[in-house]
Amino acid sequence: MDLNEALRETRQIAGRLRGQTIGTVAQGRPNTIVDVTDQGVVVRARTKKLVTWDQIDSVVKYLHRRREATGADLKKDNVLGAYRGAFISALLGRCSFADASIVDGIRTLRWID
Repeated sequence: MDLNEALRETRQIAGRLRGQTIGTVAQGRPNTIVDVTDQGVVVRARTKKLVTWDQIDSVVKYLHRRREATGADLKKDNVLGAYRGAFISALLGRCSFADASIVDGIRTLRWID
């Protein structure tokens, strides 16, 4: 899948998950997708926050380029979406182009061709 298709799929999946709760990959913490807007995804974990499309897209683009990334990689490389990486990983794990799992105790995203 090319990058543009992956970005479109991410928005489609987020829209389908509106109103649902998804657990984070590492700890299963609940994140409820309250709304999906032109600006991003409104998520309620402990508080309600907007995770912007810029944040989500930055992780998708980074993963596309690197093919594999951990939460630490996102932070180390100052990826815009690193701060919301747990939710974004859970969201991307529901997309056909990404696998989100725990590898040796570390949250890891992998690009699936």
